Amino acid sequence: MKRLFPILLMLFCFFQVKAEEPATAEYRAAFQTHIMNFPDTTSGLSQVIDEAIVYTGQTVTPEQAADIKKTSMEKLLDLMVPIYAQHITLEELKVANADPQNFYSTPEGAILQEKEDNMLPELEKVLLPWSEWIVQYIFEVSSKNK
Repeated sequence: MKRLFPILLMLFCFFQVKAEEPATAEYRAAFQTHIMNFPDTTSGLSQVIDEAIVYTGQTVTPEQAADIKKTSMEKLLDLMVPIYAQHITLEELKVANADPQNFYSTPEGAILQEKEDNMLPELEKVLLPWSEWIVQYIFEVSSKNK
């Protein structure tokens, strides 16, 4: 029995990992819509990117700044979607996206808000790598000016 337990545990872990499906393109699109439904959030993220550009002291054209923002937001989605997909279903996102202004005042909205609040520590862990990536990308883009 002692030898069987580790094998059973490994099989259990294998099937647990196999059972989780990666976030689909549909999920990513629904998540992006969910984020865009809150202008304060997107404005805040855009401001972080603007401040990073200033912080690096690099000169970028308006077109490059737009590219940096777009690409940085895509990178953030890449980092956040897997976390959301572990906690929030596609159907929950679709319901939230159907009426974003009133959704969070409903019982379903309160449940989703609690899930999002519980994800904050995981989401915060991606912010530092994301901000480091932004700085690196700014240098990469600005080097094209030289």
